[in-house]
Amino acid sequence: MEPITHPDHCTDHLEWNESYYFVFYDKQNSLGGMTRLGFKPNKEEGMSFFFLFLPNGSAAGYFREQKVKDYNKILKVGGVCHNYQTKKLCIKEKEAVYILFVDMYVINYAGNLIDAGGVSALSTLISAHIPEGIWNEEKHETEWTGKYLTGKTLVNELPFVITYGKIEDIVFLDPNLPEELVCDGKISISVTEDKVTSIQKSGVATFTIDEIKTLGSKSLEIGKKLRKELNLLQYLSKIE
Repeated sequence: MEPITHPDHCTDHLEWNESYYFVFYDKQNSLGGMTRLGFKPNKEEGMSFFFLFLPNGSAAGYFREQKVKDYNKILKVGGVCHNYQTKKLCIKEKEAVYILFVDMYVINYAGNLIDAGGVSALSTLISAHIPEGIWNEEKHETEWTGKYLTGKTLVNELPFVITYGKIEDIVFLDPNLPEELVCDGKISISVTEDKVTSIQKSGVATFTIDEIKTLGSKSLEIGKKLRKELNLLQYLSKIE
């Protein structure tokens, strides 16, 4: 497993840094963007930015710096983070890891499948019990301990996906199949307790920055309500 930071490669230059970045471009809608998370160990400083390049030639940006000593477990600056559960899902570095697959069977299309699928996947992980493996160096293979990894191990937070449809200038919540067929586009916003973790758009519709901010705030409200009403943690596996 690749470590988050690489102190062995660090020089003594004050501005030496390493980073993760992601760039995307939607050719159909002439919309592009990029985001970067960086760390300067010699200054004990973290930095993140996100730029969105709009079809009319304008741009929107977000920038944040913070003082931090090290990122040995999670790279996170201003709500933007890079995180993976190395100790939990890695049996032996560069040899064996857990890969989880979730199969879903659709019963009806009364609501939005993306949102329902998110709840389904989360419920599956919460209630899961996966055989615990350890690495046998002598045999060079995985051995099973008879114990299990459970939802307490696999799930750190409860993210919910909230999807909105858009027809001309009208934005509405939870589009079902008939509504999706006449939508100009959709936008799905994933939220935890206090932050937006991802945004995905489909279709030809465009959303203004103000619309995205409003829908982000609305999604946080809906997420808190769903988190309370669904009480998914009741499905935590009791198997140890």
